[in-house]
Amino acid sequence: MQQEVASIQEGSPGIPDEEVLRRSVEEDRILITRDKDFGELVFKEQQPHVGIVLLRLTEDDPATTTAAILDLLEFHRHRLAGNFTVTTGRRVRTV
Repeated sequence: MQQEVASIQEGSPGIPDEEVLRRSVEEDRILITRDKDFGELVFKEQQPHVGIVLLRLTEDDPATTTAAILDLLEFHRHRLAGNFTVTTGRRVRTV
């Protein structure tokens, strides 16, 4: 059985972004990140993806991050797969 969530930071810290993206595609996982470089991989380099959520939160604390992710899952779940989604915690934009 596949895990619901996988953490690169816990399992393979420091691997290149391209490898992170490749793994997310192989494992059919939506990638949640704070790293804006994934936008370049997707839009400029046309790398395949299953879906990417870019967290552009003004506060860098676990409670804010958790609240933003829960909001996405509750109200925007249908928009995440196959899209590049950016959230500020208050606003969600899908590209």
